[in-house]
Amino acid sequence: MAIKGIGDVKINFILKWKCSEEELLEKCRSCETYSELRDVLYDNMIISVGGF
Repeated sequence: MAIKGIGDVKINFILKWKCSEEELLEKCRSCETYSELRDVLYDNMIISVGGF
């Protein structure tokens, strides 16, 4: 169902890391389980939402 008057909405997701790629790789390599890897990635990511 279309909603009249709204128009096109564009949302941009920008993924950035809190540390350098090298530091992130070192942290990821030390993980032994998927849950550890997930926690490291989630703890080090910054997701920005913008653009309407």
